[in-house]
Amino acid sequence: MSKTTARQTELVVPATIRRRAGIRPGDPVEFKAARGLITIIAKEPASKRRTYTPTKAEIADMAAGRAEIKSGEYVSLAQLIDELARTNRQTRSKSPAKISG
Repeated sequence: MSKTTARQTELVVPATIRRRAGIRPGDPVEFKAARGLITIIAKEPASKRRTYTPTKAEIADMAAGRAEIKSGEYVSLAQLIDELARTNRQTRSKSPAKISG
């Protein structure tokens, strides 16, 4: 859709475009501008945003992990990478050999 801007008028997004984008009155939007381009991004209202709430088991696991770190029980990144690579090598070597025929 193309429109010509008036001399001293603010730009207005046509209702059909707003509907297609799912933008309703009162919804927050973000504007980004670059040379010859304006991008309008619909932001989800804070009341509709979902925040992650960990389960009781996850909270207990995090507390246990923090306690282990505090007591010096942890795995370094290098150790973790080595262990993952070792596990990956073992998994691949256990696959059955292909029989050609």
